[in-house]
Amino acid sequence: MLFELSKLFLQLKDVNLTLFVSKEVFKRLDDRIKSDPRVKFIQYDVPRTSGRLNFIKNRLYMNAIDNAAKDIKEKVNNGDFDLVIFETLQGLPFLKASYNELSAIRSKKAAVVHDADVWAGEKRNVPFSLRINDSLSHNYFKKWIKKLDYLITLEDEQTEYLKEKNLFDHSKIITLRGKFTFESKDYNNTTNGKIIFTIPGSVDHLRRNYSEFLNAFERIAQEYDYVEGYLLGRMMDEDVRRRILSSEVLKSHLKFWDESVPNDEFEEVISKSHFIVLPIAGNYRYGITKITGPLYDALVDAKPVMISNNIHVNPKYMKSVLIYDLKDTYDILKKGINMVESGEYLNLIEEAKKVRELFKPDNFVEEISKMIKNEG
Repeated sequence: MLFELSKLFLQLKDVNLTLFVSKEVFKRLDDRIKSDPRVKFIQYDVPRTSGRLNFIKNRLYMNAIDNAAKDIKEKVNNGDFDLVIFETLQGLPFLKASYNELSAIRSKKAAVVHDADVWAGEKRNVPFSLRINDSLSHNYFKKWIKKLDYLITLEDEQTEYLKEKNLFDHSKIITLRGKFTFESKDYNNTTNGKIIFTIPGSVDHLRRNYSEFLNAFERIAQEYDYVEGYLLGRMMDEDVRRRILSSEVLKSHLKFWDESVPNDEFEEVISKSHFIVLPIAGNYRYGITKITGPLYDALVDAKPVMISNNIHVNPKYMKSVLIYDLKDTYDILKKGINMVESGEYLNLIEEAKKVRELFKPDNFVEEISKMIKNEG
């Protein structure tokens, strides 16, 4: 999302944009942003969290975030910044390490809301460890709300949800309606006869149910030698890694990455994928409380999606979404193969293109200008 926000900011007249990013994020940014003379980059060495309860790794991460936050506060408060936007405020280690410094920034501050129900303190049907994280994160969000000048949402439904919860001054909730300008990644039919299923995002069982997918994909690959699969994100789950490496079928048909996927490689895999598969762990109201994430990316890329039925998807997105039960993962993969081979898939692609039209920008310049001018 950082790349897309940056592109949109550059639509503004006489804009100068400073991006405070980790060196890891900088490597993945598009060269078109890196080469734009109006964009300045300030990079920080930030080690990754472990994805688990690893005290040493998480402490190193938090120390790095704390140091970066202090530097950002100093540069902003001593500079000439009209508006500071936090692309994301989430992740308990980040919230703990950054609050005291970043909340003391004197410029107008706005934050993009990712999980509105966590901001509201609503209990989610997610794994237990995430529920604890949600509760502790909510305590920080309550403090952040007092420090922010604006909240940015990406959907009208998300804005209405926040207003119903009375979390924030209604006039200061800015809706961009999720209509970012993404590069078109129309179906690439030069796949050499392969049918490709991709799960994007960091590989972590707290985020997605990989067990059912791996079992089903192994069966499918035994029956259809021309299928390929990609776990398109950094491998953070040793159980998943071991499961793949223990199977000759999975090793030969399913690719994963030990580190973050380079942006050009990520884009290439997405462009040639037939289906984005999302076996989500937990229960979310997508398009209402949660907007960002792999489903959002798939929709704006006009990619047909297979998503588990524990997710409520806003009906306006459903034309390009196939809902399935996790226990029926084999059946949905086989259905996808049949759709491609029968030509029905091309009709699904046309529906996906219609859904993509919902995401075209229409109000970004107006709304951001309003925030900078401090208009209600």
